[in-house]
Amino acid sequence: MSRQHESRRNTRKSWQQDTNKLISVRLGECWKSMPNYSKAFYFEAAEDVKREHKKYYPSYYYNPMEARCKKIEKKNKKKSKHNFV
Repeated sequence: MSRQHESRRNTRKSWQQDTNKLISVRLGECWKSMPNYSKAFYFEAAEDVKREHKKYYPSYYYNPMEARCKKIEKKNKKKSKHNFV
């Protein structure tokens, strides 16, 4: 679980009336004020996740244009399916 996810859940309970934007600001301030030795745990966890992903998907690379095209294609397919029904 990422630091943001973990903190957001706790912050959301404490500040129920606040918007998501304000909660993000609070979390950012909290992160900036954390000492480096506390942040190290989350950086190590992120590296572990990155290594695991690399292990399962060795040839993966992010291509935003390809992702965007797939999203549009999926949306159009869904739209055309509803038009025929």
